This record gives sequence, structure tokens and C-alpha cells, in this order.
Amino acid sequence: MKIEVIDARDLSEAWFLCLCKTLTEGHEYKIDRGSYAGQQRKELDFLVLRVRHPETRPLVPDGP
Repeated sequence: MKIEVIDARDLSEAWFLCLCKTLTEGHEYKIDRGSYAGQQRKELDFLVLRVRHPETRPLVPDGP
């Protein structure tokens, strides 16, 4: 099991760092059943996330 550690300043940065880490270092797996059967997904084994200023607004990540 690989443990990933992310240290972010606010929730918006935490969200984008999690996405970046998942896309670059996550492993793919195939969905076997359900409405998305046959598709590929990426995931991390385990993630430790520290947000230094979680009270900073906006609480919802703003993105393109």
C-alpha cells in the first residue's frame, strides 16, 4: 500500500492537488459491473490530507 501525503493551504488547493496526485500517481482499474461496467477509473491506495486554513472562502473549489 502506497501512502500519499498532501499539504494544502485551503480547500480549493486541496481539491486540485488531490486531482493532480490521482492523475499522475494513481493506478487504473476496470469496473466490472454496474452502469459504468467496462470503463477505467484511477484511484490512490491511501491519502493523508492536511488543510492549513480550511476556513478560507470560497469553500467550494473554483475552477475552469
